Amino acid sequence: MSTNNEFLVHVKEAKVIKHLFEALKEMLNEVNLTCSPSGIKIQSMDPSHVSLIHVNLEARSFDKYECKKSVCLGINMSAVCKALNCAKNEDQLSIKKKEGEELITFVFKSSASETVFDLKLISIQEESLEIPETEYAATIKMNSMLFSRVCKEGLLFGESMDIKVLPRVGHFDVIGESVKSKIELRDSDLNLFCALVTSPISQSFSLKYLTLFNKCSSVSNYVHLYFTENSPLIVLFTTYLGTVKYYLAPKSDDQDNAMEQDEQEEEVQSTKKEDTDIEM
Repeated sequence: MSTNNEFLVHVKEAKVIKHLFEALKEMLNEVNLTCSPSGIKIQSMDPSHVSLIHVNLEARSFDKYECKKSVCLGINMSAVCKALNCAKNEDQLSIKKKEGEELITFVFKSSASETVFDLKLISIQEESLEIPETEYAATIKMNSMLFSRVCKEGLLFGESMDIKVLPRVGHFDVIGESVKSKIELRDSDLNLFCALVTSPISQSFSLKYLTLFNKCSSVSNYVHLYFTENSPLIVLFTTYLGTVKYYLAPKSDDQDNAMEQDEQEEEVQSTKKEDTDIEM
């Protein structure tokens, strides 16, 4: 059996990969790492098939990268993260696959120790989704921790956030059962918030997913939000190794009306049942 490496990456500090995979594991279950001479790509839907995730890690961003031809490595994110959690942030980390083996190997090295994990590769059937290019009506660039705080606070009061983007201003509104939250951000400090607008836009999005996306705020200082009518929101994080993009469709009025109608029907049925009980 050949012992040549079909694929090899190396970083001097394990934390750059460890923290990235930790941020992604909430949205990804079993995924293919598509490795090529130019880098590593992941494209997958989340387990509920609500959001599309696209990850692009550039070969030049690693301290060492070897991949002469394209290879697809199917991994279980939970198992990989368990292995990565055994590495100290300052450990050197190598990830490799040898020719003829159905294993992916993680090697952690420090001045005093070396730890090796061999994980079985899995076969995953995934559809390749085409992502059309589009012009955006509005773009927000903001501090990632600020966006994370806005979404976490909003999730305390409601399930959806209405985001309205105007020139130099962004409105983030949440309407709950008993509380209405309004946050207005202006571009007085470009290190915190900046809005570029071709056409003002207002859309509503799931706070559950926005909050999950913000796990990447731990590996990226800024987040970019791209808005277009009748198209998914793009949430972009730029990390040390490359980019992470999340695609999320806006919530439509039809969805909200359907939910309200279901609630009204439940109330009617409950009232009918109470009347029947009284008559009996």
